[in-house]
Amino acid sequence: MSNKIAFIGDRSSILPFLGMGGKIFPIEKKDETDEKLKGFEAAQFAIVFVTEEIKETKKDFFDRIKEKIVIIPSLKGKRTTQSERVEAAIRRATGRTE
Repeated sequence: MSNKIAFIGDRSSILPFLGMGGKIFPIEKKDETDEKLKGFEAAQFAIVFVTEEIKETKKDFFDRIKEKIVIIPSLKGKRTTQSERVEAAIRRATGRTE
């Protein structure tokens, strides 16, 4: 089993994760999703983080590897339930109560 991590989404949302040693797959336009994911092999990665917007553009693709996916909010997108979940996890991890 691999211990690599992949991040898929718009550049501004996933670029900060490059410092974690993950491989990033920046997708700026929804119509380039097929091209950018061509050759993507989920088996190479232990976990795949993908922004909500990109997941929705290729729902069938990501449904096939759903056991490896963690949905993350995009910095470009609207505030969503995923955003709230991430913020809640950060608050718990840091001990913040606000």
